Amino acid sequence: MTDSPEPREPKAPQLDAATLGAFVARVRAERGLTQRQLAERLYVSDKTVSKWERGLSLPSVPLLVPLAGALGLSISELMACEEAPHEERLGRAEADRLIAASLDLSRAALTGRQRALRCAAFAATVAVWGLLTARVVFSRNLDQLLSGLADPAVAGGLLMLVALAWFSFFCHETLPGYYDENRISFVTQGPFRMNLGCLMRVHNGNWPVICRAARWSAAAAAMLIPALELALGDVLPNATVGLLGCAVFFVPILVAGKLNE
Repeated sequence: MTDSPEPREPKAPQLDAATLGAFVARVRAERGLTQRQLAERLYVSDKTVSKWERGLSLPSVPLLVPLAGALGLSISELMACEEAPHEERLGRAEADRLIAASLDLSRAALTGRQRALRCAAFAATVAVWGLLTARVVFSRNLDQLLSGLADPAVAGGLLMLVALAWFSFFCHETLPGYYDENRISFVTQGPFRMNLGCLMRVHNGNWPVICRAARWSAAAAAMLIPALELALGDVLPNATVGLLGCAVFFVPILVAGKLNE
């Protein structure tokens, strides 16, 4: 007599972009929704919905539950790409809870795997910035050296390194649900403040992209500011170097956020 296998908790299935896209397109049409109407419910662009339905990309993890709700599906139905008969839906609440929990665990594990890469990238950026800044500072006379902390290569680079550290290790890339339900253009997390004013609204559809762009642009700006001053310090005023560094940091953030708004 063999022991019966112990029941296992259901795991979140691996999503296939083409299969999920076709399923979303079919259910959306059955519900009488246009791509724009579905996009408005999720606070994403209709181009984003079009990419999902053509299998060119997958919805981000924070959008899976809202997407299921907008289509009148359970999360398990959405991830299985199959509608269940009405009588079966009543028994799927526990499965939905377990799948949602596994999605959260997968996202946490992904962040853990990325931590080592982010540490290495941060250390490399600090090393390059330190070498370039040392060359800038120690190429000056004593009077200039004493005022070095006010120099864009030092002050601006340090500011960019602080931004890189924040977006790499401390920033929460999932916003509260009310960001998806209202038009909000600022983010507050502890001491961090970012206000984009009338330029764009922030939600879970574009905030992870903004964070990723901020990491790249902060690293680039931290290295570019002392490099510019080292190469063109005799030509460009300090204020111009600082403004160029700010542009390198903020422009990619605005472009990335706007494209995914």
